[in-house]
Amino acid sequence: MINYSRAIKIVLFIWILGYSLALPLGIFSEAVKYENYCGEFCEENWPDYSNDTGYSRLRRMYGFAVLILQFAFPVIISSMCYIAISRVMNEQIIRRRGQQLLPSAERRLRDKKNRANRMMVYMVGGLLIAWMPLNLVNLYRDFFDITSFGPWYSTVFAFSHVIAMMSGVVNPVIYSWFNPSFRSAIQNLIRRCVGGPLEMRRDSEVRPLKHQIIIVALDKNGVTNEESL
Repeated sequence: MINYSRAIKIVLFIWILGYSLALPLGIFSEAVKYENYCGEFCEENWPDYSNDTGYSRLRRMYGFAVLILQFAFPVIISSMCYIAISRVMNEQIIRRRGQQLLPSAERRLRDKKNRANRMMVYMVGGLLIAWMPLNLVNLYRDFFDITSFGPWYSTVFAFSHVIAMMSGVVNPVIYSWFNPSFRSAIQNLIRRCVGGPLEMRRDSEVRPLKHQIIIVALDKNGVTNEESL
């Protein structure tokens, strides 16, 4: 079981590992100027770079390692976790069948399981679609000559980078679409933010109620008299 202190250690380990893996880029990079271009550009300059071949063995090894650690491992780990979650849900359905569930209750369990499976498939698919173009472009740059792209390399790289960064936007959308509770909470939040000023204005337009005080009294003849204020 993961407690608070263990979770902090895991997060710190992930941060240290991430900074360690990105450290070679900071070490073997330098600012380069190009003719007919304004400004300086950060380019990798590995120590074993050969001007004759135009390649670096260390750069290829580092690029392949980044592909495995940044793309392959997350996809594999996410898939394994989602498969384990699906198996647990199947076991829960089988276990509850022995309790003689009502058909409506079993149908709700099946709908919940199918919705969760679809969400997990879309999560893995979104990860693949978002990060595969950028990793393929980087891998092609490390192993082949980028001049084959022609003037379109910068456009292709920028477009693939934008798609990769969109993964942070796609995940909440998938969660909200397949999670009724989360979707309901988001809808209530949007309705409150959008309709808040309108509701306050409506409340201010409501006329105050007229309070009426009725005094009931008996005269000396026993007749009831009513007076409103």
